[in-house]
Amino acid sequence: MKRKKNHRIYAWTGSFVVATLIIFLVFILPGILIPPLPEENITSDTPAEEFFLQPGDILVRPNWNWLPGTSRVVSGRNFGHLAIVVQGAAGATVGEILQKAVVIEALLFDQATRKFIFGSPDIVRQTAASTSFGERFRGRRYLLRMALTGQEQEWLLKFLTDQLKDDRYTALSFRKYFREAPGTKDAWIRADHDRWNCATLAWYAFIYATGRDIDANGGILVYPNDIIRSKHFDLPGKRIRF
Repeated sequence: MKRKKNHRIYAWTGSFVVATLIIFLVFILPGILIPPLPEENITSDTPAEEFFLQPGDILVRPNWNWLPGTSRVVSGRNFGHLAIVVQGAAGATVGEILQKAVVIEALLFDQATRKFIFGSPDIVRQTAASTSFGERFRGRRYLLRMALTGQEQEWLLKFLTDQLKDDRYTALSFRKYFREAPGTKDAWIRADHDRWNCATLAWYAFIYATGRDIDANGGILVYPNDIIRSKHFDLPGKRIRF
């Protein structure tokens, strides 16, 4: 009887060790030793003389680092989120700028109501930047900026506003291989979807308008972290954490 009891103890101990190891490898290790990222930092409670938003800017919150196929970024939580600025703003503080700026985003969870919005016509919506990137996300928000020509900016905004009529969301919105020239009818046909998530909406919009792939690791799924780590934002002033 004592030997059977010892066997059970050994079995439970072994199971606990294995489970702990799996949790460490899957959930903890991906967040350790994250490669450094060229970025600038500003605080939300100081005047923002050099901080402003302009059309084409990307606002991002990083996702969990253990999600399969994602790039790794510090401060990642949940599934992250991403939106593109369609109306810029300036102001005395970061909070004021976010309240005045307007973004287009694809979403499933509404930060304004703290509810999921399955079946809502606002799956792709236009709203104030502060809705999804307000002060509660301080320190884990990123501003990404790419130098755009006037024509690229026009194509980008036209593409995004056209998606406002679409009202379906998918977590598994895959990227496609693009050969079409930016801004062409063929590129539009290839990029235009009726199912989006926040990251693929941005990926398709930028590759349609600029021909640049903003997915850092080239996986079939595009995560917010992948876009944060894109080489296109490695230049000074192009990636700001705030």
